[in-house]
Amino acid sequence: MESDRNKAEVVATVVRFWQVYERKDLAALSNMLTTVDDFTFFGSDAAEVVKTRREWEQLMRNDWQAKGESSAEIVIRRTPCAEH
Repeated sequence: MESDRNKAEVVATVVRFWQVYERKDLAALSNMLTTVDDFTFFGSDAAEVVKTRREWEQLMRNDWQAKGESSAEIVIRRTPCAEH
């Protein structure tokens, strides 16, 4: 069934995402999320709202450095953009 295949693909993507996150591979993680430079990211703290890839990457570096561990709550909402 297509829905089973879709569910399996989502699970596989989430597993890959967390593996990359735990390795702290910022470039791979960033590319998994989006290829555009402007998007909106809401961190686990309501004050953590960033609108660019560079700001998000710095937020991740700060998070990894401050926590020294691989735990975070991540919610992402991409801003609509025209497809090329």
